[in-house]
Amino acid sequence: MKLNKSLIAKSVAALTLVTGAAMPMFAQATAPSFQVDPSALGSPAPKFTANQIAGTSSELLTTSGNTHSGSGWLQMSAFALNGNPVFNTGLGSNYLLYITFDLTDKYRAGTGSGINTPNSINDLTSLNFQFWVDKNMDNTYTNANAATATGATVSNTGDDLLLASGSLIKGVAGFNDLLGAHLNSEQTFNVTALGQSYFFDPNPFYDLAFDEFNNTTQGAQISGNLVAINQASGSIDFNRVPEPASLSLLGLGLLGLATSKRRRAK
Repeated sequence: MKLNKSLIAKSVAALTLVTGAAMPMFAQATAPSFQVDPSALGSPAPKFTANQIAGTSSELLTTSGNTHSGSGWLQMSAFALNGNPVFNTGLGSNYLLYITFDLTDKYRAGTGSGINTPNSINDLTSLNFQFWVDKNMDNTYTNANAATATGATVSNTGDDLLLASGSLIKGVAGFNDLLGAHLNSEQTFNVTALGQSYFFDPNPFYDLAFDEFNNTTQGAQISGNLVAINQASGSIDFNRVPEPASLSLLGLGLLGLATSKRRRAK
């Protein structure tokens, strides 16, 4: 009554992928595509398809013991589809997109030689964001500066509109061996009514957002207990949490495969 090891391995792998126990199902070479309608924001640009949004961020962190807390912004600069730029999207010419966020993290013991040191890793403990559109393109973005205790802020006239919001699922941040900063995280992604009109397909839109941002040694500045991270470039893509019904069906399917194989092995 031995089960085929290959079958067990495949079944466990499939279950892991769908349940997202280690969240690997979204580590794809090509992220799922989505469609955008710029006219929802008053832009004359045509509808287009993309699967990635690129941008640049700035944040100021305060170090307290083995933790950080801080906030910042991410300004979107371009859309891409399978690594190729998408043109005539209206972004930058008719409207601007940006994210404001706050986060906390905790130093992972045994990495680097302590918090804020080369090769140190921090596990994110919270990350909340708001995804905005600046239709009038009249905002001012201030970069973080640790030496002057200047935060990374966005000033606007109160006319920006919310497209989506979300919070942390899991993520890591830290410094490489040259003190360049990096961040990789997964968040929920909840669109507003306007957001669904803009990100019009799929409908309902994806409910997970994935991001990765990096900068060079010159982009990170440490002064006392403050850390400024500027010029961090990267991208965001999206996917969906499996429906509970799909998980149940997959579990039944795997059980059926195992039972069938066991009967044949008798």
